[in-house]
Amino acid sequence: TVQVEIGCPACGVKLSGCKMLEGNDDAQLSHYECATCSQYSVALVYQSQMGIASVVVMTDSCFDDVVRLRTGKVITPDDVIGLHEVLHDDARMSTWLQS
Repeated sequence: TVQVEIGCPACGVKLSGCKMLEGNDDAQLSHYECATCSQYSVALVYQSQMGIASVVVMTDSCFDDVVRLRTGKVITPDDVIGLHEVLHDDARMSTWLQS
């Protein structure tokens, strides 16, 4: 087992206390909250032919939000267009708000 040290993208402190989102033998997706600055991060650590690599991305989503968003319905372009049409049609917007 190889351990990878990941630094907080905001303050540089070593992240600990990861919460696993998904993983297998070759890759792990984890969520972190920095104990120093409280910034949330999502990290992908994976093994390739070149060795072990990681990608860390800052997010404003807590662990529960990330889980909910990962398992939720995918928003399609048609969904966005439909919402746009409702928001710009006063009669449809009024009906939607009353339901």
